[in-house]
Amino acid sequence: MSKRSKSLRSRFRSAYERLNHTQRQVAQKSFCEAHHVTAGTFRNKMNGFTSLFEAEVDWMESYDPYAQPLTA
Repeated sequence: MSKRSKSLRSRFRSAYERLNHTQRQVAQKSFCEAHHVTAGTFRNKMNGFTSLFEAEVDWMESYDPYAQPLTA
């Protein structure tokens, strides 16, 4: 595993782990919808089995569980 890849994974995991259990469930669902991936793919990304992209890490780092959802 490359240094950059490990760095992305650790950043992603740190951003995810700052959330409490309920917030993690909501964040995972939102992430899957935003990036068109399944829950299984999300778990693989968390565990380093599937590559992470900078945009995915940025999304998780900027995720705000207290932000109000946008209404149309």
